[in-house]
Amino acid sequence: MRYILLFLLLSFLLLFIKHQMSTSSYEAIVIVPVADLVTAPLQKDANESSESAYNALPISGGNPHPSMSCPRMHQLLFHEIVRVIQEQGDEVQVEIPNFFYTTETDKTPQHTFWTLKKNLIPLQKLKNAGLDVAKLPPPISYKKKNNDHKNVITLAMPYQHSKTDSTFSAGTRFIRVNDGKSLGQTIDAYLLDPHKLNFDTIQIPSSIVIVTAANKEEKIKQFIATLQRWAHLEDGFIPYVWGGCSFTQTNNKACTEIKTTIKHEATTYFTCPNLQKPYAGFSCSNVIARAAQICGIPFFFRYARTVQAYMKPLQKNEKLEDGDIITSPYHVLDTSNQRNSQGNHKNNHVMVISSVQNSTLIEARGYRNGGSGRVQEIKLNSAFKDISTYEELTQSYYQEQPIVRLGSNGQPTAAIEKIKLFKLKKLWD
Repeated sequence: MRYILLFLLLSFLLLFIKHQMSTSSYEAIVIVPVADLVTAPLQKDANESSESAYNALPISGGNPHPSMSCPRMHQLLFHEIVRVIQEQGDEVQVEIPNFFYTTETDKTPQHTFWTLKKNLIPLQKLKNAGLDVAKLPPPISYKKKNNDHKNVITLAMPYQHSKTDSTFSAGTRFIRVNDGKSLGQTIDAYLLDPHKLNFDTIQIPSSIVIVTAANKEEKIKQFIATLQRWAHLEDGFIPYVWGGCSFTQTNNKACTEIKTTIKHEATTYFTCPNLQKPYAGFSCSNVIARAAQICGIPFFFRYARTVQAYMKPLQKNEKLEDGDIITSPYHVLDTSNQRNSQGNHKNNHVMVISSVQNSTLIEARGYRNGGSGRVQEIKLNSAFKDISTYEELTQSYYQEQPIVRLGSNGQPTAAIEKIKLFKLKKLWD
């Protein structure tokens, strides 16, 4: 009996130790240019790799709601620091510091996701190898209003590193080698080599780098200029990606909608075979959030719903300015008879005002319901029926009037219950 009890005790201790090892948290560094994040593990069988499931993620889900066929929630970039809080097979659950979302029932920040374990390397492994981790850019935190860090530079455009044949996304951050030098044609920066466990010094063209401005007015100007640069590329366009928060490549071809069935329910998804995986591009909220964080603006909101929960709305004594935010809760229209066709899902969209004077906005528009599937800058009267100026949009906002969203073909596609407007500058309050 004594030996049986001893065996059971040892078995319990081994299980406890194994559990502690799998759940104890640690900091880790992203070592791939772009890493997809999901809300639950994709691994279905402990004997099979889940990498194939990540590789199979489409560029976007389709009808009736994109999340049915595309579980991608977010993306990480090279050099980003996260906290691993759980391991399960070849996937890990991570907390990310610089983006969060809320749900309809819970307004507290949610910022945990799952990704492939191979996308990360423990920070302690670098320290054990004698690396100076101060050469890694410190993380941006949604708990701070000011995330300006000395010596940090950020890519505003993709950067091709020939030595590793890697393309790093806009938004990737680096530590400058020689702070204080005036910006020449190139900037020397530290790049982690996760295979050799050392830092390389690379030369990044100054033309694709942003050094954060000193005051919020200049930051907002940088923010709008960055979005406009993305919206008017010469070699194609940045594709819309459900959950996307990266820019490494452009697209110049239409994506294809595929019909499928998930859990006995008919749905669709979009695929673009001409683009590399993981798909790089932006969702509507992430294009704003990534550009804002590149420019040092404290915008951390993963969804339009979160924008509405955390940002301060326009008041009657205030005027709209460039950089302010628009959200539009909407119902899809049944175009055959122009009536609402809400279904079981609530839809929401977020855009940014690029020019009050020119009556333009910038958005990452999806593929469904007459969408263009790209990051674009368009006129107000191309976005909303019978709305040509921001004065008219503001009147609709104050009077809580419904308005109609137009598709890329100029036809009505959605009924917006009530437009909502938010002040960007108030993020610093």
